[in-house]
Formats: sequence, structure tokens, C-alpha cells
Amino acid sequence: MLKSISIGYILPVFPKQSKHYARVFMSVENVFTITNSSSPDPESIDIVTGVDSNNNYPLATRFTLGLTLNL
Repeated sequence: MLKSISIGYILPVFPKQSKHYARVFMSVENVFTITNSSSPDPESIDIVTGVDSNNNYPLATRFTLGLTLNL
């Protein structure tokens, strides 16, 4: 199971001053799962019974894009 991936790049805003920068990043959570389980998500269980009933929805994949400015 690949839970998360994050990548970022720092861009200098004013090249002469190293304190000022912009950081662009992207993050992905719940990327993919490789398993022998018949369930779409091996981590999901029924809240009532505590057993994997194979009726639960898998976790959603989340994409995040961001920009951090340090001026």
C-alpha cells in the first residue's frame, strides 16, 4: 500500500536574498493498494461488527496543490 507521496520545489523570489522564497508543492494521499484481500480497502472495517464485511467504500484518493510564500 502506498499511503502518500509529496513533492515540492523551492523558487527564489529575490535571488540576492536567500530568506525570500516561494515553495510549490503537490501531495497525494491513498495512492494505491496491492493486496490479496477481496475487499477494495483492507484497512476498512464495519463500525458495528468490527469485521471486514466487504461492503465498505475504500478510502478516497486526495490530491493537494499548494504554494507557500516566505517574503
